[in-house]
Amino acid sequence: PIGTANDIMDAQFSPDGQSILYRTSESLYYIAQINSTTEPISLGRYIGTGGFNNNGTKVVFSNFDPLKAYESFPFILEFSADRTSRTLTAGSDYVIDPTYSQLDDTIYFAIKSKDLEGTQGMFKIASVNPEGKINDVYSADGYSLELPKPSGLNIYIAIEKYSPEALLD
Repeated sequence: PIGTANDIMDAQFSPDGQSILYRTSESLYYIAQINSTTEPISLGRYIGTGGFNNNGTKVVFSNFDPLKAYESFPFILEFSADRTSRTLTAGSDYVIDPTYSQLDDTIYFAIKSKDLEGTQGMFKIASVNPEGKINDVYSADGYSLELPKPSGLNIYIAIEKYSPEALLD
């Protein structure tokens, strides 16, 4: 849209299919309306995204504060359609892979649970509810759990499971 979609690395449609969230090769994220000639909204540069919430009014990102490069970790940031944002984790614990529940605004993500030399560490699955409370969801002794994907009714969560040897390989 409007010349901003050069070198797109990935893209996700909103739940209603009317908007698209995309990342350029410079890691700049934009939201554009599909059937509109209005200028896409530039959201900024982020490490990664977990996409839209179930009604398309919020987008979740993982980000890193370069000013705290030696003392903080990636954190989770949520943007709302009203152009407000809020930081959901403080950057004091390493977090990756945020994704929304398909039923509400709960965000599932992986959070470091144990150090493992030569890797980012071993992770467990946690969630942050719409009020900002972080809860443990699932951990497995001796394994790193990443990339949570909740099912449509939040009955199940698909998780990638890695042994320490697989992380070191």
